[in-house]
Amino acid sequence: MRQIIVDTNILLDYILVREPFYSKFKPIFEKSESGQVNIIVILPVFLELEWVLRSVYKIDRVALAGYLQGLIDSFSVEQEPVLQESITIYQDHGNISLTDAVILSIKNNKYPEMEFLTNDRNLQKLIK
Repeated sequence: MRQIIVDTNILLDYILVREPFYSKFKPIFEKSESGQVNIIVILPVFLELEWVLRSVYKIDRVALAGYLQGLIDSFSVEQEPVLQESITIYQDHGNISLTDAVILSIKNNKYPEMEFLTNDRNLQKLIK
């Protein structure tokens, strides 16, 4: 099976139906839906996508969480379990960025016994 790593701009074109690139890449996404192509979203792309949708396009957290969950459900996403938990943290705590939620999820799952130092007060409140 053909495997393709996509950049943030390709995902933005597809999600936001930005022409002319939407039409150019739509067949690849359709092949992914039919199982002919495996689209892979790596962690930095996932984080950058959230930042662009939130900062540039002013999409609210609830809609963002839906878009991000849709990516996890539709494509191969690097560190999927971490991102699943991160989306939950992001949704449940309105003062935490997705990047901080990922940091917290990695700390809790991979390094649960280690001490974690941060000056971020919102993040400090969530440290186990």
